[in-house]
Amino acid sequence: PYCISNVSLTILIYYLRTFHNIDLTFSDKGHSFMSMMVSFLVVTRSSIVYSRFMEAREYLNEAMKACREFSQHAITFTRYETTPRAKLWRAEVLRRT
Repeated sequence: PYCISNVSLTILIYYLRTFHNIDLTFSDKGHSFMSMMVSFLVVTRSSIVYSRFMEAREYLNEAMKACREFSQHAITFTRYETTPRAKLWRAEVLRRT
């Protein structure tokens, strides 16, 4: 429905301008102003997204560091346990973190 009305309005404006010399068009200064606003909003949005990405990256880095420290502590605190069951437990801890 909107497409049909838009096309018919465009054809009407073209017909009036071509055959009856009635100009219903307007200048493109509004479009240049809108393009500046859109570019500003796109850059602002990109900046916001990039800052959120960097924040999430820091959180992931901290989580990875905590997992690494936990694994190191688990291995260090059980280093004198040499049974196969202890080795299996250490491997399981490392796999799950």
